[in-house]
Amino acid sequence: MPIASDLLLGVKNGKEIGTMYFIVASAAEGVKRNKLNKRRLKHINMVFDSTHPNEDFDQCALTKLGPAYGLIDRIRMGRIGSRRMMIHSYSEGFWPLKNKFQDILYANIELRPNGIIVYAVNGGKRMGWVVAYHELIIFDSDHFSIHAQGLVIKFEKNRNYTENKSFIRMMMQKRLEYLSHYEMPLYPSNH
Repeated sequence: MPIASDLLLGVKNGKEIGTMYFIVASAAEGVKRNKLNKRRLKHINMVFDSTHPNEDFDQCALTKLGPAYGLIDRIRMGRIGSRRMMIHSYSEGFWPLKNKFQDILYANIELRPNGIIVYAVNGGKRMGWVVAYHELIIFDSDHFSIHAQGLVIKFEKNRNYTENKSFIRMMMQKRLEYLSHYEMPLYPSNH
């Protein structure tokens, strides 16, 4: 089993298409060949280097979260992306964010029908984290944090967070709507 730090360089037609975890690359190839079912794909950490166009990232996001919202949905919803938020700390699993110069790191969130994509930028690198709603856990304490797949990103609660409160409420509402389709019916007991 590959460890999280094993990297694979994606190459297509002799051109680099992105760097990603080995396990994610294997999953993306399996999806392309229809050898990996969606149920197994849902349990793999989905952290990609999305600095350059990355076919594997696009395919995994489409398979796991559904297509991006169309123009009509964007107008109806108001917005599908957050404003940038300042990152306080993050898990080791976010290898593209390793910061040698102690720069301030920012991230934003994009809504999809079945989940979110967290985009973070560190200098010239961009990371995309694909998270389905059923994996998404949010804590709002001293820091606003997103947890999923054994990973976490914590955000500062500053002016940027305050500007995104309505977006965060909308994101949580979309999560509840998605999860409501899977609720178990309650039956009265016969006592």
